[in-house]
Amino acid sequence: MSIIDVNKDLAALFEQQAQATPDAVALEDEKRSLTYAELDRETWALAERLRDYGVGRDDLVGVLMGRSADYVIAALATLRAGGAFLVLEVAYPAGLLRDVIEDAKPTVILTQSEYSGNLTSETPVIVVDSPDKLARGEISPHLDERRSLPEDDDVERLLFVSYSSGTTGKPKGIMNPHRAAVRSYDLRFAVSDLKPGDRVACNVFFIWEMLRPLIRGATTVAIPDHASYDPVALVELLSQWRITDTLMTPTLLATVLSRHPKLGEQLPHLRSLWLNGEVVTTDLVRRAMDALPETRLLNVYSACETHETAVGDIRTFVDFDTRVCPVGPPTDPEHTYVLDEAGNRVNQGDSGELYVGGKLLARGYLNLPETTAKAFQPDPFAGDKDARMYRTGDLARILPNGLLEITGRVGGMIKTRGYTVQPGAVESAIRKHLAVRDCAVIAHGEGLERQIVAYIVREKGETRDRTIPLVDEYGYSPVARRALTDHLAHYMIPSVWVELEELPTHGVSGKVDLKALPAPPSPRSPRPAQKKKKEHNIKRHHTEARLFRPGRSFAGSR
Repeated sequence: MSIIDVNKDLAALFEQQAQATPDAVALEDEKRSLTYAELDRETWALAERLRDYGVGRDDLVGVLMGRSADYVIAALATLRAGGAFLVLEVAYPAGLLRDVIEDAKPTVILTQSEYSGNLTSETPVIVVDSPDKLARGEISPHLDERRSLPEDDDVERLLFVSYSSGTTGKPKGIMNPHRAAVRSYDLRFAVSDLKPGDRVACNVFFIWEMLRPLIRGATTVAIPDHASYDPVALVELLSQWRITDTLMTPTLLATVLSRHPKLGEQLPHLRSLWLNGEVVTTDLVRRAMDALPETRLLNVYSACETHETAVGDIRTFVDFDTRVCPVGPPTDPEHTYVLDEAGNRVNQGDSGELYVGGKLLARGYLNLPETTAKAFQPDPFAGDKDARMYRTGDLARILPNGLLEITGRVGGMIKTRGYTVQPGAVESAIRKHLAVRDCAVIAHGEGLERQIVAYIVREKGETRDRTIPLVDEYGYSPVARRALTDHLAHYMIPSVWVELEELPTHGVSGKVDLKALPAPPSPRSPRPAQKKKKEHNIKRHHTEARLFRPGRSFAGSR
């Protein structure tokens, strides 16, 4: 049973909500607060200006802004004008920004004064916070005949286009329709609904989260860019704004918990915490449950191409005897497939590549029909010749209890010295058997010089032993190697170790940014033999005792 009317687009659902709760607070940021009635008037005024520029069904309106109330207003005004907003990230380098605008060809671009100087194209620009009426678009072309507005039930029209990096280096514009967003929100409302008085912090995946509260009478709170990945500033704002619902990546949550082990005391209003973007480990769940005993931990698997494929309440199924926490039950089990290399369904419990069909799929990639056809393939299981399924590139399995578990990434393998290594398997063993808070494993070098490199963040509270450090200046770690010997094949154990304070993350998604990891130490000469001193042996055993996790068995690893 649907919580909302999935046959109406988001613009219509917002207008319906604005009529129902006109005096409720709809939108807040550091500078302003608007009720639903005020947001209704402001977005409609901007929508009228956009229509004067010729914006209509499926026309793109670029939005180049920081996370703010202005961004939400710009996006919602675009939808009410009948168009779709084009995500132009403020973090884009000049060349990428130019390429995206050239590829997408927006009708007009909405921006803020701070970023207007980044735009060099011929596309008309409206600077929404400019004191000049012309720059704000208030002296617009005033077309003799505007395009008609789409019908409320036109859910197949475009909602937004966002670009992701392609495997060839050319960015891909993912076209998302209203249909997929409305149905995805409805699925999440079924797990954790929103109501007037709820306050949703929109931070990670801002463009996806910002509209969800506005069709249920809740408040969208825009977390500014400067606080998005700063654990201290972020928690201060979440506390100050009495946030009841927010979303984080597991990496961001781990960083926050390292600074705020009693997070629940600072965020007493937080009712729901969503996790998305990365695999959730049971170790992180344990820490989160200790820190947030009154908060629901909700796991989501989604991609721009598939939207919410699985959603689950972690506390109801977490098994601390395993390493990885399942996501939850598939939202559309009939169209969620785990297939082998030949395209056949695997047995329940077996791992294969995840494919997703059904009504939550994106249209495809803008101006890339061949790429679209390769990723969105005919669905042979749906019984409909026009049905499609998306190849996610993720390895997964459906557990006997029906939960979806993500087990790795297809094509994410490391080839070294004739062996094939899955980085996720190495990362899992490191997290389980070493006292580290986070880690990332990559390959470095070519040919015979190719090595597996592990980047680690030690658990907070560890006392650094400077006599015999965990990782020496050459990237050598005998303690770590000994800990992994019984759990990984010799060729899977990293040759080089790099200790970091934090793993770098993408400013947009919050996921670990592998390309931003520092270069590992240069190859070293053979390690000299250690002098066998009693003092050395005592210190070595002391170091190992701190590094190994107490109470963990080394017998086997799942």
